Amino acid sequence: MRLCLALQETDREVPVGQPYILKSGSGIITSTNSVRLAQCIEWGQNMDYTLLQRKELPRDGNTYEFEGKRYGETDISFIWVDMPPGESVRLHRHAYKEIFLVQEGSATYTVGTETLEIQAGQIVIVPAGIPHKFRNSGTVPLKQVDLHLSKQIVTEWLED
Repeated sequence: MRLCLALQETDREVPVGQPYILKSGSGIITSTNSVRLAQCIEWGQNMDYTLLQRKELPRDGNTYEFEGKRYGETDISFIWVDMPPGESVRLHRHAYKEIFLVQEGSATYTVGTETLEIQAGQIVIVPAGIPHKFRNSGTVPLKQVDLHLSKQIVTEWLED
């Protein structure tokens, strides 16, 4: 499949049924003369991407860690969590925001001086520098993704 970008009009034409994007919008070519295109990109060709399997990421107990610096200087990192009931992460903080996307289960979070009861489908955003921790307070595994707005996961542990 080709995606065609029309940055300016040229004499290049695209076949009927071809998807396109224009500065002013997008659509499907309805006739060979309906738009003249500057550039077409073949999907799967000349595209730079990385495909990983979770099992390829470094593992630490109940988590898998993706650090952006290891993958083309990606500007974000994340921890993929699958934590049994009763397990926890001790108090810590980061010099950047951390965003928790709770997918399954429930947890008790401490963020600063607040205690929060969080359920699947909720998102917790912890500002930079604020101490936080969480515990799987449910009866099923806690599944969440912890987004670190940094190329590298840097943690200052505040509890032993």
